[in-house]
Amino acid sequence: MATPKVYHRPTTLAEALQLAVQPGSAALAGGAAAFNRLDAAMDIFIDLQAVPELNRIERQEGGWLVGGACRLEQIVELAGLPETLRRALVRAVPVNLRNGISAAESLLRPAYFGEWVTALAALDAGVWRALPGGQTETFSITETALVEGGGGRRLAEGIITGLFIPALKAGEALEAAFVARTLADAPIVSAAAFVQVDGRGSVETAFVALHGVSAAPALNIHLPVLQGQTLDEPSIAAAARLAVEGISPMSDYRGSAAYRAAMASVLARRALEACRESLS
Repeated sequence: MATPKVYHRPTTLAEALQLAVQPGSAALAGGAAAFNRLDAAMDIFIDLQAVPELNRIERQEGGWLVGGACRLEQIVELAGLPETLRRALVRAVPVNLRNGISAAESLLRPAYFGEWVTALAALDAGVWRALPGGQTETFSITETALVEGGGGRRLAEGIITGLFIPALKAGEALEAAFVARTLADAPIVSAAAFVQVDGRGSVETAFVALHGVSAAPALNIHLPVLQGQTLDEPSIAAAARLAVEGISPMSDYRGSAAYRAAMASVLARRALEACRESLS
């Protein structure tokens, strides 16, 4: 890992953006994930911790806007946060790392946070970003390169100013399932399911996001087969089969491609079954 030669601590977002366009620079708050990598080469480190708007947490209509410099532990402590998101951070990420890694860094270093990114994808979380020149943009996390087929927006461009985490409304459920070598280990494969039902219990929309089955950290799959159906065993089984059609996971030392594909179907079913229990 290259040791940064220059350190900046800007106090405004405009100053941070001006510094971030320099070649060989990295703009981060926290840095516990970045500095843990042997290939994290940077000459200039821009510390974003002193930029006020990056440290805000606002309860807005429909969810929470979390500043890009806010620590993951601050997200864990949010009152009313969907429990599936809380578990995605707490289960395999120790508290010392949660206190040293920011919301933005978790999106820029997704290899550490596959379970978290997968749950965010299923929930269709939003990303706020500032670009050099003062432009700002807002888009869904499913439009980024973090999610396969999402359009490939590269989050390393500009500065992530915020993460919008939707709150669950009545008739909505977000649940997850995983398989790992130990209960506290990073998942080999994980699945997160989001289901929205109407007042009669019929599915209006459903998604399953998978981790560990593609080159991208997450794969988000719409499940139209469930639309208008109740979450009974046959419909859940059909949706779980649909969720893994066409996936082509890679083999590695933790699991073969065949194992990952089989577990993806099992975990998708378990996540959908958990949604049914939550909605009941």
